[in-house]
Amino acid sequence: MLGVVLTMKIIPYILVLTLILRLVSADLVISEVMYNPNQCSDVECEWVELYNTGSMPINLTDYKLDGNTFSTQVLEPNKFIVLARELVDTDDTDLESFEAVWGNNDGIWNEDFLAVQSTLSLTDNDTVTLTSPVSTSTFSYTSELGGKNNGYTLEKINLLGTNDLTNWHQSTKLDGTPGYVESNTTQEPVVQDNTVPVIVTIQNPLPVINYFNFTDEDQKQGFQVLPNYKQVKQVQVETTVSHNLGVKDVVIEVKNQTYQLTKSVELDQQSSIYSGTFDMQPTDLAGIYDLSLRVTSQDNQTTTQNITFEYLGLMSISVQQNKLDFGILNPGSISQPSNITVINEGNTVVDLELTGTDLQGSNDMLPVTSLEFGEIQYQPLSGLGKLLGSKINPGLLKSVNLRLNVPENTKPDTYTGTIQVVGVEQ
Repeated sequence: MLGVVLTMKIIPYILVLTLILRLVSADLVISEVMYNPNQCSDVECEWVELYNTGSMPINLTDYKLDGNTFSTQVLEPNKFIVLARELVDTDDTDLESFEAVWGNNDGIWNEDFLAVQSTLSLTDNDTVTLTSPVSTSTFSYTSELGGKNNGYTLEKINLLGTNDLTNWHQSTKLDGTPGYVESNTTQEPVVQDNTVPVIVTIQNPLPVINYFNFTDEDQKQGFQVLPNYKQVKQVQVETTVSHNLGVKDVVIEVKNQTYQLTKSVELDQQSSIYSGTFDMQPTDLAGIYDLSLRVTSQDNQTTTQNITFEYLGLMSISVQQNKLDFGILNPGSISQPSNITVINEGNTVVDLELTGTDLQGSNDMLPVTSLEFGEIQYQPLSGLGKLLGSKINPGLLKSVNLRLNVPENTKPDTYTGTIQVVGVEQ
């Protein structure tokens, strides 16, 4: 019996001692990395953030980052420190620094979180190593995780978790969150005696896009829109959306222009049909266009759906001249150049094909090859058609120079013929 009593008394003391050690522990972790900024150059704007996850202050002189020591500094519990490659601007030729971007740009670090200058040199695929007298922690990343020259950082999600890549991803906030809790982070509560930590995040769901449709004018798969000749095309849009708190705003964006959709039918307290139009110009180039549908709920939750559609080609040209009169010429002479002007009234890039007929007189004729086109070098027309080799964009015009090369043996008469101009899609 005596042995049993002694065992039961020893166990509680061991348990209490273990819990006390947990409560007074101190641990420094890598919490955020800016390895390839676009706010300014890598030399000035790379930085690493560390976080004290414990309940006791940490003397940073006991730690090294990538083999480099810190200046004398104490980091309090549940606080961050940023190690910046260039904290404030020095006497170099530029005005870039961590303080210029993430501070108030007064040339002094006097912000409300701790930041110091440190020796850093990070690459797109690298390992950040944090060492203490008793342990080593590493975070290895590649640019595929995000944060490459786009203004975002890599953030640790669970600050008490491992440095496995599943516990890291790109920040949701541009510029990251140096000195503050990360935008993607969950921080576990401090464990007290005989307690079990509980973490839960409750949020309203995102708005739901149940249905989307707009003008479709072709049998092909997907959405196709046929242009109007010389007129704006109004494309009809309709969508059904829902949210448990109701929808505040429904817009579409096409060609960098935003169009508001309005509620046309209320299905129930949570769902409604929204409709509207957007404009396509007759000179908008034929091709694939992007449409973005954005729905915002009353509590500012946003859902976006991207759709592509094809704006079909419409080819149309017009010739401004009614006739081409070369006047009076002598046999064996060449006329002065005259021109016709062609306007591309469609929405595709076109080339021009010229076709001519023989010029008929009362008793004779001039062959179609007597008609020549060009700029400096002229070439004869034919009855089979000749391409100019030009690219005329929608809404633009093209002047075509023509001349008449009269053969030596041509009989005096009045000769008439025609020139046909055809647009050919590029």
